[in-house]
Amino acid sequence: MDRSTDDTVLDAVGPRLRALRRDRGITLLELAATTGVSESTLSRLESGHRRPSFSSCSACKGCALMCAPTGPGRLRPCPGDEDGRESACPSRRVRLKGGCMSDNFNAFDISPVPTPGPDAVPPAPFRGIYGMPAFATIPTNDLAASVDFWIRGLGFFELFGVPGRLVHLRRWAFQDVLLVPQGSVPEQAPAMSFSFACVLSQVDSLVEACRALRPDSVDGPRDTPWNTRDTTVITPENARIVFTAAKPFDPASQAARNLEAIGITPPGVADDDKGHA
Repeated sequence: MDRSTDDTVLDAVGPRLRALRRDRGITLLELAATTGVSESTLSRLESGHRRPSFSSCSACKGCALMCAPTGPGRLRPCPGDEDGRESACPSRRVRLKGGCMSDNFNAFDISPVPTPGPDAVPPAPFRGIYGMPAFATIPTNDLAASVDFWIRGLGFFELFGVPGRLVHLRRWAFQDVLLVPQGSVPEQAPAMSFSFACVLSQVDSLVEACRALRPDSVDGPRDTPWNTRDTTVITPENARIVFTAAKPFDPASQAARNLEAIGITPPGVADDDKGHA
């Protein structure tokens, strides 16, 4: 990419950011609280008085907004605002930020993972706005081939891209991957892996799709002692990716006994034991 194209891409970010923010009825204060970028910096970006860097784009603090539709992508209210009472939170309408989240916040309220079961329905691909709590950055020496495998094999979609510099992929909410070009990649997959939740009904089709693209890329699926079915995939970048699907819980199963042995007892089972004590 030559410099003139770089300039064109960067110059378009501010106006695009402002147009989409206003279209969705989001204030600068709300966007700042969600992305972690200061309100003054966002204002300068929108007005053209400051140009974004590619490093800030790679952190994707604002790029989810570029492709996010209205509806599911809207910011969620703080608990104090949901019942009509005004909260003391300075960002007010932003939920998972600073003082809005108590120590006892129930993470299951925001997790996209459905209740385990053979008929569990996976959530739709999520194009909404959020400050990413975690993401993986994976270097590749063939960006086009990597994007193709992650989309057709692993079921991700392209959320945002900076031509020749970055592709932001996503699957479910909070399953974010950044692919970035690099001259070379490791010759062997590292021991470290990165895991993504899926549902049981997706396992066979995922294995078939990955093997169709890269016949030797899949190991598994395998059932684990902690009641999941895991499939390991080695991607074109030699990244070790694990898809893990929770199986239905059977209190009389060996998996239940394995979990109990390490101190994990389902609430319903614990309550029944107390009732019979």
